[in-house]
Amino acid sequence: MDRRKQRLLLGLGYKAISDTIYSYGTIMEVISDQELFDDMRVRLSERHNVVIEDNGEIGGSGLGKIKDVCPSYYWRSSLPILRAYHTDPKFTAFFGILDVLSTVPKEDIYEEEKPVDEPKKEPDEEIEIEYDLETEQQYYAAEWIKDIPTPVLYRMTVAGKRVYYEMGADGYPIIYDGATNNIANGYCDTSGALEKWKNEMRLKGKDPDEYANYRADLGTIMHYLFGLYLTGVKIKLIPTWIRKAVKEAKLRIDKYRMERILVDNIDELIEDLISFAIFCKERHVKPVLIEKMLRSSRLKVASSVDAVVEMDSEPETVEIEVETGEFYKTGAKKGQPKTEKKKIKRCRRIFAILDFKSNRKGNFYDEYAFQLELYRRMIMENYGKILEIEEIYNFAPGDPTAKTSQYKLKRQTDNPILNMATVVYLQGKYKFEKTNYTVTSRIGSLDIESDFGLNNLIRKESLRDYIYRIMSERIG
Repeated sequence: MDRRKQRLLLGLGYKAISDTIYSYGTIMEVISDQELFDDMRVRLSERHNVVIEDNGEIGGSGLGKIKDVCPSYYWRSSLPILRAYHTDPKFTAFFGILDVLSTVPKEDIYEEEKPVDEPKKEPDEEIEIEYDLETEQQYYAAEWIKDIPTPVLYRMTVAGKRVYYEMGADGYPIIYDGATNNIANGYCDTSGALEKWKNEMRLKGKDPDEYANYRADLGTIMHYLFGLYLTGVKIKLIPTWIRKAVKEAKLRIDKYRMERILVDNIDELIEDLISFAIFCKERHVKPVLIEKMLRSSRLKVASSVDAVVEMDSEPETVEIEVETGEFYKTGAKKGQPKTEKKKIKRCRRIFAILDFKSNRKGNFYDEYAFQLELYRRMIMENYGKILEIEEIYNFAPGDPTAKTSQYKLKRQTDNPILNMATVVYLQGKYKFEKTNYTVTSRIGSLDIESDFGLNNLIRKESLRDYIYRIMSERIG
């Protein structure tokens, strides 16, 4: 790829979405190997009404008025950058977004006048951190339980793995492993199901890791929409409403995949919502906690729990006495109504944990049961008898138009695999405590005329020290 094209777009104030896709307000620019740099330079100079030199230098004091701006969210280039010429799968997928959105009626699109971002001045010193740090906890809690104190937890991603922490009394963080990583380290699946699935995906020409990340981001969006529904938000089942709601949520997922999902999987998401609504109505589901971060001090593990709800239990058979309509005519019970024993089915109101899965096939693995049981133990450790969990379930949406199986609900409460849960968690804890996470930060700047020391450019520190420093800087 000609890097001059990237530098030119950045110099004009475009924001990078990927290596080949850039945005400028409502304009999308796709870098193509089929277009020469000089042709691109001339085209952009006309669009932005500026002089761009042969070497890519931008002349003039500022950008002029942009020409030919399409009123929709995405700009469709008139250049011959056709998908037939381009072998980059990201490019083809993104053009699917352009093509689909261009067919949406204008009155069904939320038109927003978005200010064009001016190029920002570079700060004197930049610190680039390879680690994604979250310092805000967002969750829902029912009115009757929200004032019960629980530790304030934060989370971050280190080397692709989620870790959590809370700030100790000494100002240093207490770090916890994520639930998924704990179970992966503690449980050995001897069936080889994962490797078999990966091989099947490769035979189909798909990257199993990319597919898994894509489905994970789809699941994140589905979780968010389920949470909106549970908390009483009136959801409009039209694509533009769903897209707008998801984008405004600022979910921590890959932006490129989000754009693909909100086009390629929008109908699936709407059907998932309907399927979940059917389940909630049938079981009279009421939310207690949604996306609440909890931890277990004993197991050194933490996670956010999808949903804790109050709901109807599965029907139970009970024996009761009912009047027959007849009366005793003689004896000590004379005049009293006669009764008989009768078996009926009824539901109780219970507290349950729901863990949402986006897999419509309803494949529920052993790891899912361990995950739910871990949530149950964390809730017991943090809330005690105030919130006694009776059941744990996996929920997966189905076809809402089907006569049966409109959703899949897997009861994991009595799964025999949970007999080894404690061993799995402790093995995961042991491996986590043996892991030494190091954070690498890049600081300062390079100048060919100046001397520098490597220690002044690259800083390595333990995860604990890194979090302490960052939190101290935020507090001031």
